[in-house]
Amino acid sequence: MLFENAFVLTNQSLLPFDEVSEPVYVIPPTLSFSLRGTGKPLSVDAVLESYRLWVEPITSDTDLSGKLRGWYSVYDKRLVQNEFGNRFYIATYGSKWLANKTRSKKAQKEIFLKKYSSRAL
Repeated sequence: MLFENAFVLTNQSLLPFDEVSEPVYVIPPTLSFSLRGTGKPLSVDAVLESYRLWVEPITSDTDLSGKLRGWYSVYDKRLVQNEFGNRFYIATYGSKWLANKTRSKKAQKEIFLKKYSSRAL
């Protein structure tokens, strides 16, 4: 049976498109993807007292997040920077990025696969 111009709900009832009052998302809304850090993020004070941190960018772009995620060093108690020169300023902590002392197991696995999957055995 084909239903046109209506959503079929889990209880098998129909909801016509013109009666939908809320947005319907084809993809998850912005920031609906979880961050990959481990545990509770560090406080700003703990970030400033650290030398090296695992940084998780806050973005809905999973590709960008994957490229910017990683180990960063704290410079001048003003910013964190990775070995490629990518920077996050301390003033944007909590809105653009979060930090942990260690990386998640999922991130460890992704890095391992990226590093070794392209090598010939």
